[in-house]
Formats: sequence, structure tokens, C-alpha cells
Amino acid sequence: MESTVTRQSDRSLLAFSGELTIYHAQEVKNALLDALAASPALDVSLADVVEMDSSGLQVLWLARREGLAQGKPLRLVAHGDASREVFDTLGMGGLFGEATDEDDEAPAR
Repeated sequence: MESTVTRQSDRSLLAFSGELTIYHAQEVKNALLDALAASPALDVSLADVVEMDSSGLQVLWLARREGLAQGKPLRLVAHGDASREVFDTLGMGGLFGEATDEDDEAPAR
């Protein structure tokens, strides 16, 4: 698991790559909470995550709760196949305000 943070004045982007699994849960948690502490809002990219399990989702949810408690929004701005599969399998698509597969397939109005 690797992470990079790009800071801007009003928010930061935390991009993960590799695995977000139970084996990396503590590292992911630290990266999320550190990035959240250093920014007024946090965007998270999971586009380069190649494996994810429910532990990865739990840590993301923890960071989301912490952000809400601190008045710092956390949003997912990109999914990869691995993260999309976990969110969809567990029925958690849209949990962080991101588009779901159903949204992508909805007819244009």
C-alpha cells in the first residue's frame, strides 16, 4: 500500500495504490487521519487500488465519521475495479456521495 497527498488551500487529495486490506489497515488509517488533520476537507482516490476488503471499507468509514465530527468533509473522487467491487458487493455504493453503477446506467433526462 502506498499513498500520496496533494495539498491545496481548501482541500487535499489522498491517493491510494496497492492493497487496502486488513494487512494494511493501520497504515491506511494513519494516512487518512493524518491527511484529514492537515486539511479542511479531504478527497480520496481509490483508482489505483488493486485489492480491497471490508477492513479497507471500515477504515474509510472511520475516517468519514472523524471528518464529520470535525466539520471536515471526506469524499471519494475515484474508484478502481477492486474498490468498486467491495462497495457494490456490500451494497455500500454511494456511501460517500460518489456515483454508483446504477447512476451510470440511468437514462439521461
